Amino acid sequence: MRPHRNLENVVKLQRSPGLRWAHDPQRQPLPIGIPIIVAAIIGTAIGASIIFFDDVIFGVSEVSQDLTPAVIVAGQPQIIDGDTLHIDDTRIRLYGIDAPESGQSCRTSDGQMYRCGQRATQVIAGFISQKTISCDQRDIDQYGRSVAVCGADGVDLGKWLVQNGWAVAYRRFSTDYVVAESIARSANLGIWAGTFIQPEDWRQGERLDGPPSSDRRPEQKRNLIAPDKDCRDFATQLLAQTFFRDSGPGDPHRLDGDNDGIACESLP
Repeated sequence: MRPHRNLENVVKLQRSPGLRWAHDPQRQPLPIGIPIIVAAIIGTAIGASIIFFDDVIFGVSEVSQDLTPAVIVAGQPQIIDGDTLHIDDTRIRLYGIDAPESGQSCRTSDGQMYRCGQRATQVIAGFISQKTISCDQRDIDQYGRSVAVCGADGVDLGKWLVQNGWAVAYRRFSTDYVVAESIARSANLGIWAGTFIQPEDWRQGERLDGPPSSDRRPEQKRNLIAPDKDCRDFATQLLAQTFFRDSGPGDPHRLDGDNDGIACESLP
């Protein structure tokens, strides 16, 4: 540690030839002011060492108090639904995503209804299979569940679900998976291949029933697919352009500010 090295330097200084000068009969005596100056230097060095040593000790103590150890849960999970797992006694909600609920239905591109919530559960169960997963807790939700980022074989399960179209980015809590959602939507993967109600809206009582979306009046479409988008929701201009084209006719999301047919021109 530096304090010990400093004290060694002090000892060496005390034993230096300059300090023995007055005791050597063959050397001239020092002027009276020099011993006083040397003593002052020694005192300053010792004081600095003690202060430095104090700072180091208290600095480490303060950092240690601020560090909260991460809660890690690992094991082979039981799949509850598309975004909820169970490992041992811990119920886990995947962080930053929202998958269709178990009883939720969506519509295919040709207008057929199917159990998209059940399908999302089957997809994540098939991907995990017998893998051991590890979950890094981020929060505890109002239901007492651990909200966590979970991975299997180095793959973020939440991102994988969103990027394959079986969950949406839960923007109210995180924007980590917005780009993954844009990729799935642009490629018409999973639930993006047809029409669906946002899971959060479905939990509030909205249902996808009645005629196919192409036959619905505008006010009937208010909770279908994703909420309104802007250029910040896209990683590249190509993704924005694909979404712009698919959202037509017109420019309902106002992505083409100068009406030249090119969306979000400022994006890379």
